[in-house]
Amino acid sequence: MNIVMINPAHPSTPHISAVRAWRFSQELALRGHRVMFLTGSSAAAPNVAGPLTSHDWRQPFVEACALKPVQDISPPASRVVRRATTAVRLMRDGGRQGGWVREAVRAAGRSREAFNTDVVWCTFGMLESAIAAKRIAAEADRPWVLDIKDNWESLVPGPLRQVMRSRLRGWSAMTANSQFTSDLASKGLGAAPTVVYSGVEPDFFFSGTDSPETPVRFSLNVIGSVYFPDKLGSFFEGVRAWFDSLSAEQRQQVTITYLGGDAEIVRSVAASHWPQMPLQAPGYVPVAEMARFCKAAAANAYIANPTTFHHKLLELLACGRPVIAFPSEMAESVQLANSLGAGLLIADTTEAVTSLVKHLHTSWQSGAFPAPRRDVARHLSWAAQTDILERVLVRVVGSH
Repeated sequence: MNIVMINPAHPSTPHISAVRAWRFSQELALRGHRVMFLTGSSAAAPNVAGPLTSHDWRQPFVEACALKPVQDISPPASRVVRRATTAVRLMRDGGRQGGWVREAVRAAGRSREAFNTDVVWCTFGMLESAIAAKRIAAEADRPWVLDIKDNWESLVPGPLRQVMRSRLRGWSAMTANSQFTSDLASKGLGAAPTVVYSGVEPDFFFSGTDSPETPVRFSLNVIGSVYFPDKLGSFFEGVRAWFDSLSAEQRQQVTITYLGGDAEIVRSVAASHWPQMPLQAPGYVPVAEMARFCKAAAANAYIANPTTFHHKLLELLACGRPVIAFPSEMAESVQLANSLGAGLLIADTTEAVTSLVKHLHTSWQSGAFPAPRRDVARHLSWAAQTDILERVLVRVVGSH
């Protein structure tokens, strides 16, 4: 198939928003499909794509269209004017990046003679990608598939949901990154998407070169977006209560590491709640480095947001180390962990954090710390999830 894949976040962007569409594009290319990846511009990776006719299709062809800074409405404007302007932008172009939408549609049109599209697939965290996909598919007279990777209700203001539902009509199929996201989309868009989880990178799975031994240090990692600084503060308070009960020698063996894009927030919260925390915060690191940190940890933790599905849970479960979610987690995540026989531990209070970390530390000290399970979540690899996406695309093309 010739597939146009759309995501405004460039693959070089150091953020989770850049991962899902790009990795599926790569996997589909490896299977022999020709993939054009329409994305936004990136200072880190200027668009130097050569001609389509000479491209090596074992990798996606990247067409990066300019994402230009959008001038905000001037502060003196009334609240009504600001809301009205936002609504117009949303309905017309899916958001503030209307220029990018128009450029992406033009880019697809210019390439049509050399690249006869069979199907268009887009993922939205930015609704602009869906508007672009619909226009590109209409011009090419081809079907398009809408992928939903974020909470529909959090992306579209309540009064505009019915209008945007009508605005997006025309897709031939939908996919979603979790059952949670699929259920919300079913309610908002009137059809049930096929669940296609984002895959787990090979680095997170234990291999023959990884040590299954108990970690030498008691390392606790905090992973991903903070969402709620106050909840992170409560989590730190729970860890601190346990830490304060240790001897000076035991404290020397403890490391707390933050991995993610909110390093400044984490440092600020730590300074308020625990100034002497043994914290290192390298921030957003490459996948291989993150996997190394997580597989070497005594435990990995994250602050849960009840309005979204946490893909990072799958990666952490694959690491085979205990995973702490604070202060709650949704039923789908619990069921996934249970089905994998993996260790998801939910701490719902500061005191529960203290008790849980104390128990893990005691097990670590005694040498009874559980060895990591191998092959957890293998069916959630990128290759396995691409099987599902590929079937959706084949079905859509075949029925067009």
